[in-house]
Amino acid sequence: MVKHKGSPVTSSITVYLQTGKTAKQQPHEAFANLADDGAANFSREWGPISTMPMVEQAKLGWRDILRTAWDRDVEAVKEVQGWVNRYMVTSLKFSDGRIVMESDHLLGTIYLLFLRDHLSGRTAICANPDCEQPYFIKHRATQKFCECSACAAYGQREYAKAWWHREGKQQREQRRKKAQKGRK
Repeated sequence: MVKHKGSPVTSSITVYLQTGKTAKQQPHEAFANLADDGAANFSREWGPISTMPMVEQAKLGWRDILRTAWDRDVEAVKEVQGWVNRYMVTSLKFSDGRIVMESDHLLGTIYLLFLRDHLSGRTAICANPDCEQPYFIKHRATQKFCECSACAAYGQREYAKAWWHREGKQQREQRRKKAQKGRK
């Protein structure tokens, strides 16, 4: 945000981030859902997490911080923000009437994309306890399940079960009473 001297007027710039990939998931979703043995596959699809040499444990540690922040842990979110503030090294390019910001570290982009979605209330954890990719970006404010068909089916079953407990038992009891009345 820019504050003008001697004036109550402030202005800000809205920045739109895009990953440049047309993958099914954004890189921050893919990184949060990274399996313990999936770092090599992630690097093949998205590139190296950082230009710094590191061991695989560091990648998993960064993933775990992201997962904890995704679960709305305030300290973990602060840690992600601090990482972005300290280590997000970028370069600016101008093309096609746009300002393109490129990060030297994919991890910085991942954390920045997470913060964008987290601050807008779009990060969520799938309500299906058996979901294989539980960290996702909501498309609707009320969305509780990821886009996976197995999770959608689980959600439909849970909804039907809740409806039955709420409404179906009453309807069955009313039919039973009506049938008993008719026999008398």
